[in-house]
Amino acid sequence: VDVYDEGGGDPTNAHIVEHFSEALRACARQGDIKAAEKCLRAMEATGLRPGEKSYNKVLAACGRRGEVNEAERFLEEMKSKGIRPTAKTYTAVIHSCTRAGRLANAEMWMLEMEEKGLEGDGVSYGSLIHAYAKEGQFDQAERWMNRAASRGAKLNAFAYNGFMIACGRYMDSYAGLKWLNKM
Repeated sequence: VDVYDEGGGDPTNAHIVEHFSEALRACARQGDIKAAEKCLRAMEATGLRPGEKSYNKVLAACGRRGEVNEAERFLEEMKSKGIRPTAKTYTAVIHSCTRAGRLANAEMWMLEMEEKGLEGDGVSYGSLIHAYAKEGQFDQAERWMNRAASRGAKLNAFAYNGFMIACGRYMDSYAGLKWLNKM
């Protein structure tokens, strides 16, 4: 776990940090947001200050549940504490948004991530592409395919699969073939 203060360099705190890290990882896997927040607060109560990696695990729990309001709250909390979000941080929030079908929010966070000079990847762009395809918004899915390509992002199978689904729904085999050739 990335922590601002690991107990003043006291090696006896290393095991405590590792315990919190494992607890947060378990909460993220289970999508247990309340337990993840309790863990975060317990870290703070012991004098440890959670960092970006700790918050990312909490955000991953939000993503599993599609809890946009919670994800956005934790992101804003990070910022207010001077913890700089990374691309992975934004990707977790974007995933929460797309899972909940709140695509305008997802786009807003993607654009903020880009404005901060952070590069999206196959997961962040793939979340948007797949969500738009699932919603039947072929033009939007293709717009994000093009944006990802123009920014040099390496798209993953999830992104391509989502786009191919949209191509199939809208009988646009040309667009599907065009992107297959780019893979």
